[in-house]
Amino acid sequence: MEPVNKLILAIIMGFFLFYCSADPITTYGAPKLTIKEQIFDFHEVMEGQILEHDFVIRNQGDQPLTIQDVKTG
Repeated sequence: MEPVNKLILAIIMGFFLFYCSADPITTYGAPKLTIKEQIFDFHEVMEGQILEHDFVIRNQGDQPLTIQDVKTG
């Protein structure tokens, strides 16, 4: 490879690396899910007894929080 071609290639690579190293796009704010009580024990339960418990979920972030695909365990 001729020296001129090497120089041109080096300049092109330098520009490429310069533009690739630019600051990434930053996002401002995000949702933050908090659950005060993550586990609840019903203790002994009689067959057929209906039980109910509310888990309080809060979004303490500054962007909307979307909850999808909730499954019981």
